This record gives sequence, structure tokens and C-alpha cells, in this order.
Amino acid sequence: MPLAVALGLLCFPAEPASAACPGATAAPSASALPGVKGATLCLLNERRAQAGLPALTSDRLLEEAATRFSARMVAQRFFSHDAPDGTDLGDRLRASGYLNGLSGWSIGENIAYGTGSYATASSIVRMWMESPGHRANILSGRFRAIGIGIATGTPRSSSGATYTTDFGSTVRSAGSTSPPAAGSTPPAPQTAPRRPAKKRKKATRSKRARRLNCRRVRRSRRATRAQKRRCARARRARGRGRRR
Repeated sequence: MPLAVALGLLCFPAEPASAACPGATAAPSASALPGVKGATLCLLNERRAQAGLPALTSDRLLEEAATRFSARMVAQRFFSHDAPDGTDLGDRLRASGYLNGLSGWSIGENIAYGTGSYATASSIVRMWMESPGHRANILSGRFRAIGIGIATGTPRSSSGATYTTDFGSTVRSAGSTSPPAAGSTPPAPQTAPRRPAKKRKKATRSKRARRLNCRRVRRSRRATRAQKRRCARARRARGRGRRR
């Protein structure tokens, strides 16, 4: 379920830092973003472990989609799961390749932004956990993978940070592979093998067979004149051949 929350204008008690998640209270500057991402994943998996759920693993395609979307919300100054051009979470994950070749999938998204101390991973995760819808995504047993994208700045100011977490779980089709590249030639359809043609024997008569037939012609009263002439020419040809 895609859900959003904006922080920075609300006042809440400071979230105690998690000793097991270094960087949880670090300011999300450009140089610190990798550490803040790691702290965000660590904090989310802490909450899942407390609920008896398996840890989420980072997925490259989900992270690419989440990172691009956070940067887009800051650059185009909007805060929504649907971009100004109408594309939604499903469109973004198809474009990233995450949904290619699947027989089933579950996806969800949480987004948030904050300024000052409310821009830290600790504050963002705390606010998500206090929102029923966001909490449901974080503690969903359906999800196994996550992509975390953080951009410096918010849709309203150049300070602070904007977060996107894309959740997913996929089932690959049996024997599925990536779709063929554009312009590639599809495999030729399989056809039943053809039996080799049998060689036909030439319908020619041996010399001995022709001689026997001529003997029959000479003895037969029913032989035609044309048959007798052919046999006579054959006898003369044999005679010439013997004289040479």
C-alpha cells in the first residue's frame, strides 16, 4: 500500500538512537547518504525482528526506482505516489525491470520528507511506525525485498531530505528469462523431423535382360514388327562390337 508522510512542522520527542544502527541520527548530507540508507534499513529490520518477521534484503532494481523517485519529487516539487505525468509505483517498477518475467508479485511504498532533526533516519522510521498504514507496509509478511532512495532537499525547500522505500516480493515464472533484446530474432518454431526420401532405382534393363527379351521376340508369334526391328538392330550392334 503506497503511503506518504511529511515531517518537519510537527513536534515530537526526540527518538533515541539505536546502538545497533550507526548513522541513525546523522544529518542526511550528500556525502552521508550511503550511511543514512544503511541506518534506515537497519532500523526497519529491527522493527520486523521485534514482530518475528524475517529481515528485508536490499534489491538493486527497487533501490534505483526509489532513488530516482525521491530526486524527482525534490526537483519537480511534488509529494505524492503518483508523478505529475500520471505514472505510479507499478509503472516505475516496470521501468526499472523489477517486474519483468514474473508470475506474481506484491509491492508497496512509503514516502516521507523532513527538515532539521526530523530528516534523520531515526525520525523518519519512527513516524512511519506511528502511522497505521506505513506500519502495515513495514511489518508486512508478504514483502521480502526493499529499495531505499534518499535525496537531499524536500519538495518545499533545499534543506532536509526526502525518503522513498519501495517494498516487493516476486514469484518468477518457471524457466522464465529476461525478455529478448529489441531487434533479436526469435527462435524458429520446432517441427517434426522429415523422413529422408528413399532413393528410387533407375528403371533400366541390363544387357542380359534385353537379350532374353529379344529371344522371346524371335520365338513369339505375337511380336510386332517394331520389336523385331529393335532386336535386329541390337544383334547387328553386338556383332560390330565383337569385330572391333
